[in-house]
Amino acid sequence: MERGAIRLIGATTENPSFELNAALLSRCRVYTLQPLTEAQIIGLLQRALADESRGLGGALIAADEEALATIAAYASGDARNALNALDVAANLAAEQPDRRITKAIAAEALQRRVLLYDKRASSTTTLSPRCTRACATPTPTPRCTGWVECCRRAKIRCT
Repeated sequence: MERGAIRLIGATTENPSFELNAALLSRCRVYTLQPLTEAQIIGLLQRALADESRGLGGALIAADEEALATIAAYASGDARNALNALDVAANLAAEQPDRRITKAIAAEALQRRVLLYDKRASSTTTLSPRCTRACATPTPTPRCTGWVECCRRAKIRCT
């Protein structure tokens, strides 16, 4: 690393000071990314709905502004959360005759569990919509209101 032969590029939601040892951290440049605003996320969601090659444009799904605002508020500045929620909402809207994401559909999409693959457990685990970590023992929970049952066992505070 000192000669520049190795470039370490990583991303973490944790403070790198807690995740990297001091020798490695002293040789790194840390960039802090700021959360996106709700307006930026709404713009991102609108582009995802319109983009035919990389987004949902080919699915001919429309969305109400209220629905996009609901998803943007849920995302807490994280585009990945917003796009995942939009994908679930689009799948729900595709079952409707008008193929439109309404506020009610967006709210329902935010309550759906997201399946994750846990390579340590070699099985599928669930992620509560407002919980930021995979739960060790999945429990279907409609909504996170602080400590979700699955997160209580793992001593994880939902955000």
